[in-house]
Amino acid sequence: MRTGLFCFIILLTNIYSVCALQAQNLIANPSFEQMNESWSVWPNANISTSKAHEGTHSLQSTMRGLNGATGASNASISVSKNTYYEYSAWIYRNDNSAWAYIDMNDAPGELQLRASKFGQWEKVSGLWYSGETTSVSLRCIVERDWQNNSPSYGGVTGDVWFDEIYFAKLGREPYNESTSELTPNALYWTIENDDIQAVIAEDESKVYICNLVNLKMITGII
Repeated sequence: MRTGLFCFIILLTNIYSVCALQAQNLIANPSFEQMNESWSVWPNANISTSKAHEGTHSLQSTMRGLNGATGASNASISVSKNTYYEYSAWIYRNDNSAWAYIDMNDAPGELQLRASKFGQWEKVSGLWYSGETTSVSLRCIVERDWQNNSPSYGGVTGDVWFDEIYFAKLGREPYNESTSELTPNALYWTIENDDIQAVIAEDESKVYICNLVNLKMITGII
């Protein structure tokens, strides 16, 4: 006997999340197209045309061995207190011998964003809250892999490139409450397609995704 089995599953989840609008990049010369303008380039690094993710230039590290570090630091950037900033970079490692990352020169609460892939461009990105900090300087850094304790490890053996450094104030503040009451002035929009229906609300400069409905249809014949 053949029986048709039809299952219709509705998953309803309340979600309150961030909606970030990309703002102006505060990094001067972010892709090194103006050579070392606004950057202090360290020994064993240079502005190169050998590889680039955007444009024709990038920061290249030619460091080798176990000792020291190389890279570049950007000019100091003024930031607003108690504000969220997003920052990111594209990093290319020829091999897995080096740590390659961007950081914030030991600013309070800094994020160190390290590449994990090699042989391809990889975007690293993070979100930083300024607190009481009023200025910050981003750095691109290459150094030995401090987690590699193998007796045969000889340090850095491959070149590394950095490109498209990005640092900007978030257009919207992240919001993670599991529940929240919106004011009577909140604005609502509904977005839907064959699989998803979502209600988006904006209230007092915060954006929420609420009543996200995921419709999944499963059919089978027994």
